[in-house]
This record gives sequence, C-alpha cells and structure tokens, in this order.
Amino acid sequence: MLPCLQEQSLKALVSEVDNSSTAPVEHSRATATLNSSTPASSGDSHSRSEPEVEEPAIIRDVLFANLGGNFFVIKHILSKFVDRAQVTMKSLEQRKREEDWPSLRREAHSLKGASGYVAAAQLNKRALALQLAAEDKKVGKEPEVSIEICLAAVQSEMERVLQSIASILDEANG
Repeated sequence: MLPCLQEQSLKALVSEVDNSSTAPVEHSRATATLNSSTPASSGDSHSRSEPEVEEPAIIRDVLFANLGGNFFVIKHILSKFVDRAQVTMKSLEQRKREEDWPSLRREAHSLKGASGYVAAAQLNKRALALQLAAEDKKVGKEPEVSIEICLAAVQSEMERVLQSIASILDEANG
C-alpha cells in the first residue's frame, strides 16, 4: 500500500489529468501538485469520512466511443493490450533496475497512450505519474513521488485493468 502522504500526492497529481484525454499535464503544474501535502481537490465537497467511489478500471462508454462500438475491433484491441501488458510491465521493471530513466519515461509514456486508448483512466494517470518521475530522474532531480511508488501504483492498476478486460472479453465471447 502507498504511504498516506505519498498516496495523496499521487492522487493529486493524477487528478490533474482529464479522464478522457491522454494529453500530459504541464510538468510544472504536476510538480507543484506533488509538492503540496494535500490533494489538489481539497476544496471538494466530500468529507474524509465518506467512502470514495472507486472508478472502474475500464470506462466502457469511453472504450466503445474510442473504438467506434465495433465489437470485433474492441476484442482485437483489448486482446493486443493484454498480450503486451506483461512485456510492458517487465520492461518498466527492467528500466527501473537499470536506472535507464529516458527509456523508462518512454515506456511509461507509451503505456499512458495505450491505457487512454482502451479507456483505462486510472492506469493512464498512474503511467503519467511514472513518466513524470522518470523525467525528473532523467534530469538529475529527485521526484516527489518515487519511481518505486509510481511503478507499484502502475502494477496494481494494471492488475485491475487486466481483470476488467478479461470480463469484457468473456462477455463479448459469451
């Protein structure tokens, strides 16, 4: 589990990205968000005692809109995403181990785009956080949210996304 303060910083960062877009946030804005100790949405109407509603791993309406509602295309793209997921995760882990920050940034950026295409909004946001952390490392800065925390968040969300895709593919085949 993410430490509370770092989890809040990560949530604040990823809340800066529009759910329907894969466009990156302005880096200085993301850094400012990470530097705050509370989420950027501290003025929202939800109290801390209210349970947060978890966003689905795949936003189906957006998925269908992105892929034109064609079940054959949806099945094909989701299957490709699943096929690439394990390779992508291994590559991210290897780039981290090797401290190859430019390649880690590029891989995270690619995952951000792919996750946006299949409407995996939370994975998209977490890939962005990893991308920005790798950018910081690339230029010799220590990111506010560590590469390890960002990568763990990506791994956790990837599991949810793959479960959701399996469910969608089962429904499509059934």
